[in-house]
Amino acid sequence: MLFLEIPLLAQVDGFPVSLGTGDEPLWGAPAIVKTDSASFIAIGSTDDSLYLINTNGSFVDGFPIALSGHITSKIAWEPCDSGIFIFVLSENGILTKIMWDGTTAAVEWTITLGENSRYISPVIGEDDDGNLEIFSAVDTTLFCCSSDGDVLWSADFSSSTGSAVATPSCGDIDGDGEDEIIVEGYEKIFAFNPDGSPVDSFPLELVDAAFSYSSPFLWDCDDDGAMEIFCGAHQITGGEYGVVYRIDADEPSLDLPIFTITGAYGTWLYSSPAIGDVNGDYSYDISFGSINGTVFSIDGSGALVSFGGVALHMSYGHIYGGIMLCDIDNSAGPEFIFQMSQESSELAYLIAMDPGALYPENFPDTMAESDAGILSPAVFEDDSSTKIVAATGSGDLYLWEIDNKPLAGYKFWAEMFGDRRNRNVAIPDVPELTAEISDGNFILRWSMSGSGDFLRYIIYQSGDSAGTSPAPLDTIYDIADTEYTIDADTSSDSLWYFVVVEDFLGRTSGRSVPQFICDTSAIANKTPEPEKITITVSPSPFNSTCEIVAPKAEKIVVSTIDGRTVNVIDGEGGVFHLDGKDLPSGILLLSAVDDKGRILSSRRTILIK
Repeated sequence: MLFLEIPLLAQVDGFPVSLGTGDEPLWGAPAIVKTDSASFIAIGSTDDSLYLINTNGSFVDGFPIALSGHITSKIAWEPCDSGIFIFVLSENGILTKIMWDGTTAAVEWTITLGENSRYISPVIGEDDDGNLEIFSAVDTTLFCCSSDGDVLWSADFSSSTGSAVATPSCGDIDGDGEDEIIVEGYEKIFAFNPDGSPVDSFPLELVDAAFSYSSPFLWDCDDDGAMEIFCGAHQITGGEYGVVYRIDADEPSLDLPIFTITGAYGTWLYSSPAIGDVNGDYSYDISFGSINGTVFSIDGSGALVSFGGVALHMSYGHIYGGIMLCDIDNSAGPEFIFQMSQESSELAYLIAMDPGALYPENFPDTMAESDAGILSPAVFEDDSSTKIVAATGSGDLYLWEIDNKPLAGYKFWAEMFGDRRNRNVAIPDVPELTAEISDGNFILRWSMSGSGDFLRYIIYQSGDSAGTSPAPLDTIYDIADTEYTIDADTSSDSLWYFVVVEDFLGRTSGRSVPQFICDTSAIANKTPEPEKITITVSPSPFNSTCEIVAPKAEKIVVSTIDGRTVNVIDGEGGVFHLDGKDLPSGILLLSAVDDKGRILSSRRTILIK
């Protein structure tokens, strides 16, 4: 197994913390609650309790607090003048609002909305006046409640399971400046306007497929001002493969998936998609895991940009929860961070894996797992480190610390279930950035394609294009400001400047340009994409060993046709030697990976024994 080098990873003292569980395993996931002075871990359990935990493993004053039902989903929270509001939807259809003032916690109100909201999280939005609205899918009804506990409206949908199958999402899917609410039944997807009326052309119905636990994901992938809907699902017959659908507002349909996981039976998508620039081309990709342990990234059209193979090279490993994306090795681009359960060993694993299927050193780490759940980790920054928190079905909460912070433009990419509102909306757009030298000044100019729910721009400089030594120059809070001037005479001969966009949840996106004082023609809008290469294999097919020639490749990742990574080999001068002694017979996929973990090219060969 090949490892990447990262700063020290270690479990934090005071963890794991044991949470209570009732008559079923823990099925929720941790959320990160942040105040001006500290970060806390919030998680509900099946012992009908909500826990708030310090990063030293102690319980926050006032917690745990007893509620009226098992909690099998994530909480939502919102800061207020006197502390924070926490909203919890129990699996028995009870919505609860809790007020925590930093010392004590108290239930402000509860509403019984129905009977069944298993695995469904509350979603927070705002009306035209900035007042909070809480959306909850209970049984087959979508409810909109006020922060005071009043039901503002309700709208019915249908599902043969008797309830929604995943947490709803909010976003502007028609470009009218207002957020619609998207909810999935087992066979249909529904969209409602802010007043509860159905959106034209909805619902849409699947044919020979069904939605799983994968929440709809919203992303304006074509920059037309309206968000497209991406949905994970599974075919019902013919192999039960996982599929991804894209729904466009101008021609909404579910006729054909844009991506199908083929080659392995039962690749259902329980994992909710995440978004980030996986392959380093300054455009976003969506990433997701499947039940058989594979991790994929595709672009907005459905083209495959990264294939992570089977986590840990283990059989019977399953990814049930969402994928997090965050830089943890201080190189440009994110790593996949997720949990995997191996049912045969009753163990769970925290996995970190880069897009080239390489594991950072000290990963994976094991967690005792007597019962599996649909669980997702959370990633956050605290003091001078990055922390990853994960829970097991048996009620143990783990916390790891990595001794560095993410690079400025690669912070918490697509932490869809880590934001406080559970809204599943994308991080800020990547800015379009240009630069010029004029009258002794270096002038940065940028534009944003979408309106963006973001807070500020941060201007950085660094000695390299990855931003591994970022120095903040300025912070701009007026988002209408899209120009920044630097005195070029005080700059070094070769320096990179970054414009980083940060949203209200601390998530970032960014773009960099170089400054070359002597040659302004070298200023570019984007980092060049990796050069495509040709892979040659001799002999092919082969029955014992073969030679692989892949110029400019750092590693060769060898996978079986069903997606299982079986070897990662080093070479010298672009020449690699593959020994087939311990490999399975059949078709093998050879992927050439560069020093940044990006796939340069792939080809197939056949091993015959």
